[in-house]
Amino acid sequence: MKIPYILPLVASALIISSSVNAEPLSISPSQIQSRRSAEAIQEKDSIILKFNDPEWSAGMQLNPAAGAEYWNLTGWKILAVDVENLSANTQMRLVMHISSGLKEAKTFREAKTGIALNPLEKRTMRLLLPHEYVYKVPEGAKGIKYLDTSKVKAIEFE
Repeated sequence: MKIPYILPLVASALIISSSVNAEPLSISPSQIQSRRSAEAIQEKDSIILKFNDPEWSAGMQLNPAAGAEYWNLTGWKILAVDVENLSANTQMRLVMHISSGLKEAKTFREAKTGIALNPLEKRTMRLLLPHEYVYKVPEGAKGIKYLDTSKVKAIEFE
């Protein structure tokens, strides 16, 4: 018997925050895309993400608003999401990905963070945004990974 993972991603707590202010990232149902065997449903102030089978790449993708090609996160410092494991007896893990660029043009870059939760545990997952304008180094020099935060294609959860 498979026990479903039920994971709420609270939309009012899905926050991109600058160093001083925090604003909620508004999400409409049309921006939510379930992936593989997962099911994502928006309910009031949360998104319930159910995993009946945690297969590879199962999860959800949050797309930019209608008419926008990208999320523009340049003015922000941290992407934070309150996550709760609603299962009473199963542990869970969740990874959040953001990316920019194209693999074909060799400009693809990705940043990610993850969290593991015990049954009924609730915590906040945070990703410090690796802005290109902050972290880019000269060609050939070593530095941390960065991405073009003005052109984030999607926010993904797996």
